[in-house]
Amino acid sequence: MIFITVVVLFLFSSLGAVFLFTCVDSSADGVLGRLRKVVVDDFPQFLSNAILRICGDRVHRSVVECTNYSLYEPNPLMQMVYLLLVCGGYGFFLFYGQPYIPNLFISSYHTICVLFLATASLCTFFQASTISPGLLNERTLRWHNHYEYDGVMYKKDTECTTCKVIKLARSKHCSVCNVCVPRFDHHCGWLNSCVGERNYKSFLAFIMTNAVFLMYGTYVLGAIIVSEVITLQLFQSKYVDQSTGEPADATYFIVFRYVMHIHPINTMLFFVCLVMGCALTCFSIFHLRLLLQNRTTNEYFKQRGSSK
Repeated sequence: MIFITVVVLFLFSSLGAVFLFTCVDSSADGVLGRLRKVVVDDFPQFLSNAILRICGDRVHRSVVECTNYSLYEPNPLMQMVYLLLVCGGYGFFLFYGQPYIPNLFISSYHTICVLFLATASLCTFFQASTISPGLLNERTLRWHNHYEYDGVMYKKDTECTTCKVIKLARSKHCSVCNVCVPRFDHHCGWLNSCVGERNYKSFLAFIMTNAVFLMYGTYVLGAIIVSEVITLQLFQSKYVDQSTGEPADATYFIVFRYVMHIHPINTMLFFVCLVMGCALTCFSIFHLRLLLQNRTTNEYFKQRGSSK
């Protein structure tokens, strides 16, 4: 139970940190603005100073180099985490979840559906990871010059100070990949690549397929757990109060704890799928909204920042 609680708390705290980092401006008034400044700006600086004082310059320099590599340089770390989550999660499901299918709520064909969605998620991941977002240089400028300059965010005859090429409308220089990308959306650590003109459709397929996979996994695992509760008649059973040793009637909390005791892996997978599935579904809806508005993530945050 402690392990599952730690996993759930880690998921919620990670999602909260991502929300603060991507959706909240540290200069904004209010609780969220101050919280973002503390979590994203002040705390890392405090931690850096503490490491420098306690461990010395050599250790501090190594920590800074590792942090910069993880956050600000192209690396496969998040891709490895994704593969570990999907392959490891599906492996756990095969050993701990699939034996309980069929049950009271779902039939055996759901195991094939889970396999299909897991395979589809991995296929869209590899496709989105390997397709180039498009790179701007003197040779490729004419291939990506599709958009009009608005004179506000995008101005004519502006040169990228790093790449020394003309900045096309809706393009941007990625500080992580160190290249100019046409119709730049954002840099995606999960793909170890920018999302731009050439791979945006693949990126959409990737996040939407994984959102469906996670929400479907939530449904299947929830059906397994609820079926076990009904089959074992857990709400009709008596339990022993550990503090008094006396028999006690079933409550939702007691049954929940008992389910976590007899099905810890399935319960953990359920919460992982639920939390990450909801987050990825919201992210997919956000990108579909941007698609309908013909905007990129980069443009969305620029426009939101300029309106304040």
